[in-house]
Amino acid sequence: MNIKFKRIDQVFNLKINRRYSAMYACPLCGPTRKKKNEKTLRWYVSDKGGSGFCHHCREWCHEVIEEWRKEHFHKHETAFTHSPPQQPLQSQHQPPFQSPPPFESQPQQPTGQKPVLTAAECDRRIKAKYPPARRSLSQKATAWLQSRGISSEVATEMGVFSAIGKDNQEMIGFVYRLDGLEYNIKFRFLDKKGFYFALANTPKIAYNADVLNTEKSVIITEGEMDALAFRQVGAINAMSPPFGAAGDQEGWMQMHASKLAAIEHFFLAVDTDEAGDMLRQTLLDKWGYHRCSIITFDDQKDANDLLMAQGEEALIEAKIQHTTLIYNSPGSTDMRSKLEEFMEYFKNGGMKGEKLGFAPIDEIVSWRTGTLALICGIPSHGKSGFLDFLMMLLNLQLDWKAAIYSPENFPDVHHASKFVSMLTGKQFNEEHMSDDECRTAFFKVCDQFVFITPTLTKLSDILEAIALEVKHNGVKVAVIDPFNSIRIDRNSMGNETDMINVALDEIHRFARLHNILFFVVAHPRKMESLYADQQKGYTYRRGKYKSANQASELSPTGNNQHRMPVFRVPNLYDVMNSSNFYNHVDYGIIVYRDYSEQGGFGQKVNIIFEKLKWVEIGAPGACTLGFNITTNRYEDLSGDIDEPNASWL
Repeated sequence: MNIKFKRIDQVFNLKINRRYSAMYACPLCGPTRKKKNEKTLRWYVSDKGGSGFCHHCREWCHEVIEEWRKEHFHKHETAFTHSPPQQPLQSQHQPPFQSPPPFESQPQQPTGQKPVLTAAECDRRIKAKYPPARRSLSQKATAWLQSRGISSEVATEMGVFSAIGKDNQEMIGFVYRLDGLEYNIKFRFLDKKGFYFALANTPKIAYNADVLNTEKSVIITEGEMDALAFRQVGAINAMSPPFGAAGDQEGWMQMHASKLAAIEHFFLAVDTDEAGDMLRQTLLDKWGYHRCSIITFDDQKDANDLLMAQGEEALIEAKIQHTTLIYNSPGSTDMRSKLEEFMEYFKNGGMKGEKLGFAPIDEIVSWRTGTLALICGIPSHGKSGFLDFLMMLLNLQLDWKAAIYSPENFPDVHHASKFVSMLTGKQFNEEHMSDDECRTAFFKVCDQFVFITPTLTKLSDILEAIALEVKHNGVKVAVIDPFNSIRIDRNSMGNETDMINVALDEIHRFARLHNILFFVVAHPRKMESLYADQQKGYTYRRGKYKSANQASELSPTGNNQHRMPVFRVPNLYDVMNSSNFYNHVDYGIIVYRDYSEQGGFGQKVNIIFEKLKWVEIGAPGACTLGFNITTNRYEDLSGDIDEPNASWL
């Protein structure tokens, strides 16, 4: 017979009996081994054709059907679905098999194989050849079983008996029963390795399969002796696949499919070798991790070895102290591995974030990496300036470096001059700042802040540049200011709302992946004028409608003459083009400068923390800060400030 291995494009000729399952020397790995003739290839005969598995090289093989046979089979049928011709051959040129007619729908038996026997026929043949009344255990068989920890009473109860095989070799037989019928007998030699079944072409059932009729949980072993070992210690619910870990497991599982589906829990007590690991994984994938537990045997290979080495008590303990497995798909996280992190979270009350050392803000919020923060404000209300102030405090207090993509503050030297004024506490000109101070502050800025070139416009290119800064310079803060300056490929993203949603999701995942605090600055839509609303009889301030009678409080002079227009306070749902900004961010900050006060110059700035995703980092709130035009710093207006322009170098 010609056979072919699955992963090797080479055909081997092997003398194989088409009627019986047996062991043969592997033609693939045998010639390269010291024991060239060792029988490691097990050949299986079934109604689907011949196939084999080598226990040494772990390769599967199958029978190769000759081309002269294939070409005469019906094109919609496989090589194993046609019967021999019904009429005698007329000449040597007539094809050996005739194709079935196109309307043929009944599958026929494989060529050269006998039909699968019925359960009743199996029972009749087995009992005719091995009458139950004449079955018994010889002294040699009894001694052999006792040497393996199995008493003669348990063996007799399970139907184990002695028989004489080829060359007068003594064997023991394991009867495969189901629902009162005997399907087959598996014989095992006592003096050498090897086994065979009494009948071929029988339905494939598990050993001791009757337990499926009465038990809600079963123990799956890798062999009959392991099932007997559990029976020896009182576990009557142990069963074993007919071919152990070798061969296809689908046959017996399909035979018992409905009964296996009703089992509540499986205890997998298979061998601890490589073949056992493969069988265990197959069963776990088939039945689900939540329905399975693992029984281990210390340093022993299987249940029978543990019974022989340590006695019945050890096997009883192994059964009781099973391990329930938890399945984790490639996309899920094994939370049990995070116990230490979880207990740290429990003791410290969660990740509270870091403080800036600036009281008005520290009373409201703390800052955490791996998050996305949005800063929104009407143009000229100071949102970019407040973000610069935040970055400076994060750097001075926590030593967090920042990577800044800010076309809003182009050119870079102009942006750097704002940081220099903050550090020195002086106005940026030769009259107030010396060359040495300017140079020292400049190099400090260069060390702590990285300016991403504004010539980059695609979001993917900007994130790639920031990722390199995180890797090589230890950046912990990233900035995109403003969001509408980036370009995203819209070919496959639908409308603008979808595009913004995808972009924010990508930025958020980037912040988590690289464990950085990511700021995005966005403009609101066109805001309503407070005094235009007053003409309609109402006004809108701080996100809430108030009566028109209160509108006069907005103007110290009682009229609408201001140097800057006065708008209502925006909220996060006012961010231009999409509500996804509010949905995605962890920090939602509104910067609002009230130009109705102080003669219209607006040096008091309201910082509104509208959204803080976790209670550990704070609760929504607001504070009012003073803006120092000379130093670009924001100041605490709640009390006296000692040396407000002190140097931070």
